[in-house]
Amino acid sequence: MPGRTWYAVAAGILLLGIAGFALVLFTRLKDLGSGLEQVVVPGETELALDAGTYTIFHEHRSVVDGRFYSAPENVPGLRVRVVSAASGRELPVRPPGGDASYSIGGRSGVAIFSVDVPEPGRYRVSGDVPGGGGPYVLALGSGFGRRLLTTILGAIAVALLSFVAALTVAIVTFVRRRRARGAAPQPRPAPAAGVVALLLGAGLVAAAAGPAGMLHAQADSGAAEPAGPSGGGNAAVPDAPPDGADRTAAAPPAAGVAIDPAGHRVPDPAALTADETRNGALDAVADVPGEETRTEGFVGPAGERVGRFTTGDVVWGWVVTDPASGRTQLLRDPSCSGRFTEKLDPVPERFFPPECSAPRTGVEIDPDGFPVPSVEAFTRDEAGTRRFDSLAAVPGEETELAVLVGPDGSRVGRLTTGGVAWAYALFAVADDAASVYFVRDPDCDGTYSEKLPGTAEFLPPECAKAAAVAAQP
Repeated sequence: MPGRTWYAVAAGILLLGIAGFALVLFTRLKDLGSGLEQVVVPGETELALDAGTYTIFHEHRSVVDGRFYSAPENVPGLRVRVVSAASGRELPVRPPGGDASYSIGGRSGVAIFSVDVPEPGRYRVSGDVPGGGGPYVLALGSGFGRRLLTTILGAIAVALLSFVAALTVAIVTFVRRRRARGAAPQPRPAPAAGVVALLLGAGLVAAAAGPAGMLHAQADSGAAEPAGPSGGGNAAVPDAPPDGADRTAAAPPAAGVAIDPAGHRVPDPAALTADETRNGALDAVADVPGEETRTEGFVGPAGERVGRFTTGDVVWGWVVTDPASGRTQLLRDPSCSGRFTEKLDPVPERFFPPECSAPRTGVEIDPDGFPVPSVEAFTRDEAGTRRFDSLAAVPGEETELAVLVGPDGSRVGRLTTGGVAWAYALFAVADDAASVYFVRDPDCDGTYSEKLPGTAEFLPPECAKAAAVAAQP
């Protein structure tokens, strides 16, 4: 990644351009002034002139031979004569072709006449004012306006070229740094994958009429209504999003969560009547091939609709809809302990099977923990830091990926939820995006006992989720 020093290089180029602009103007304008032949009138001065058109200026502020002259800009009746020293022929003078004036190094002049010199030679230049007056300073120059315009355009070109060069360096640096940050170790902006959203819709809240059809809820009232013929399969539930897809962008406001450490009461399976038309299966965990999660429908003794979720051999969720009020609740066992400690009311549109409910592939386990860097001397790269919503039960973007930069320029990513750091993204080979891997602390005890490849997808552990829930007002 290009360092921030390149931004300083861009600024230096711009400053050099400004200095070049001033230097060109100063030196070239000084040369313009020295190229003007000066004559003090009344009086006569013989000059060597080349063939061409000369502009005659009245230099109303001037310095000649160490003497300072100052006069009104306009001198009524001022006459100027240019005579060939060789032939004695007087050259006709005429008004200038346009308005021209200058102010250079304490000298200021305004154009008053023009004269055409037919051939190189010596010419006597004189001037006077009827009735007397003066002294006044005249200055003669050939091509003065053209040289003045060339000087100004040249200075502007130097400044413009330096600006373009500085802007190019800055843009290239910005783009390359942004691309490099994109390759830095950081998870996808969705809840890091591995466990995907189980349901889109309220899950087992209302019955689907088709065989094995998943259950669907009326979004407007929450009442239990048939979803209509499904044609079989998991028609009412879309497939899990592909790896790397944003699984949270469409999530609704988070559901309320009530925590009971002793566990909320769940339906008694012995008192339920199976409704096999509402049974189904779906692929809810990206790391596990096939449709590993089963959904089963039941009817309770009071006519309530009940749904049960099982992943692997673990029952981890119950959905119950009261037939009178249409109120729906989700009871969830986040630790696979048989205690359904979470009650979500209302049911969120997206929720997940707990990690303990399904075997995971591609995960190395070391009970003593994999090494993580000591980041006390690291600094945060605020431009690379991201926040995202990985928990449906917690409103807002509760999970942060902080990109940390070490004194040697090495970079690591740290994942934090609810103030609990639970994973690091690390390079096995410096700056090699393909070598990124994750170490994860599943118990929030400071031991990073899980190692996952950089392409793995995963969620915050239940202990970090609990910290985020507890931190809510």
